[in-house]
Amino acid sequence: MFRFFFFSKHKIFNEKGYDLLSKTITRFFSKEKSTDKNKNLLAYPNFIFPSKMSRKRKAIKEVDQPVEDDVSSKLKEFQFQSKKMKRTNLRSTQTSETALEKSVTINLQKGNSDILKLLSEEDPDKKLTESQLDEKDKEPKPLEMQESDINEQEEEKTENNELSEKRQTKKKEDKIQVVIKKSKTTIGTVKMVKKLNRNRSMMENLLDNYIPPDRLIELGDGKIEAKEILIGTWNVNGLNSLLKKDNLPKYMEERKPDILCLNETKLTDDNCLEIGTKWIPEGYYSYFNCCKIKKGYAGTAIVSKYKPLSITFDLGIKKHGLEGRTITAEFETFYLVSCYVPNAGENLVGLPYRSEEWDPDLRNYVNELKKKKNVILCGDLNCAHQEIDIYDPKGKDKSPCFTPQERKGFGELLDSGFVDTFRHFYPQEKKFSFFSVRFDSRGTYRGWRLDYVLVNKEGIKGVKDALIHDKVLGSDHVPVEIILDPKFGE
Repeated sequence: MFRFFFFSKHKIFNEKGYDLLSKTITRFFSKEKSTDKNKNLLAYPNFIFPSKMSRKRKAIKEVDQPVEDDVSSKLKEFQFQSKKMKRTNLRSTQTSETALEKSVTINLQKGNSDILKLLSEEDPDKKLTESQLDEKDKEPKPLEMQESDINEQEEEKTENNELSEKRQTKKKEDKIQVVIKKSKTTIGTVKMVKKLNRNRSMMENLLDNYIPPDRLIELGDGKIEAKEILIGTWNVNGLNSLLKKDNLPKYMEERKPDILCLNETKLTDDNCLEIGTKWIPEGYYSYFNCCKIKKGYAGTAIVSKYKPLSITFDLGIKKHGLEGRTITAEFETFYLVSCYVPNAGENLVGLPYRSEEWDPDLRNYVNELKKKKNVILCGDLNCAHQEIDIYDPKGKDKSPCFTPQERKGFGELLDSGFVDTFRHFYPQEKKFSFFSVRFDSRGTYRGWRLDYVLVNKEGIKGVKDALIHDKVLGSDHVPVEIILDPKFGE
């Protein structure tokens, strides 16, 4: 009956709808507890009809959505409560642990007196003194306890030994790595030194067949009639590149030096007359000593208003005569030596040659000249002698021009009877003659004093002043000068 009535009223035509409807009706009449899903179905039985599917979707959304929201909210609340409980439990455990620790420390701090009280309460007949307690502690423990203590101590010792061994091995490995790095650098420097020495010996053999260029060297009587003369020295770091600017002609016009010594001209025998003489004003005589083994390297020169008695190139020793590093002009009352001392170079490759060969030979050379006349040694001597001669001496002990060997060699030169003219007049002044092209050294005034004019002690009375022109541009070095009485006060 019910089936016929339902079919006739609602015109059901699919089997699924019939099965679902029959299940719900049977559950309803049997008074079973219906789920949320069944409630939805009973409340809206028209969901099974295709013509009324839109109403069914809306109904399900309206009824199901709040239920899902309630469930999710309840789950979140439950999770939050559980987390809160965990936190409170953790805090309580932590507080209890801290309370226990505090109580233990307090009890420990109370000392033996509290222990005595407790013992007396347990056993009133026995009242132990502190000395008796100490003796009790010293009493031998049972064998089992002793063995366990021994085992624990041995385990601790083994652990400590293992840790110490690991630390020692790490230290050894670090030391080995440092040694390897140092050995690599030293091996590299040794190889480079050997190569340099080999090249130098080869060039010495070539120097036997060297024929100097046929240049006119004008000589005279070496007399200087002026009461005071200006002698300057300047490392030009390549004369050809400096002449592209107007710094050198401008310096000559402004200062008008009587004698100018040049270092690091970087000229050759082929181009020294062409390049080296075109800038020289009228009334000056020029003398060049060029590098024989490289192009664009080293070289020295002297430009003078007065003709010297003689001109000597190099130190008279074959191994030092390859790079044109010295030129000596003899005047009536003094020798003028223009010198460009070799640099120790990167990784201090050239330091052995500089400190063990060049410095002693230069010192002997000027001391021999000093026996005859006063000597003026000037140029880029490639050494910051004192800490005041460098902007920041910290950590520069292994830098070229500030190594202990170079400073020692310079000190020995001064001790042999020479005076640093600038430091003689300005013992505390911090002034520099070299500024690196990098890091804006000129702008921050972070320089080195590498250029000097040295005079023998007997001739220092003829020097009136010493100057460093640290504002002159054109090179990484600046001109250094002295004002000299050529008669030396006679």
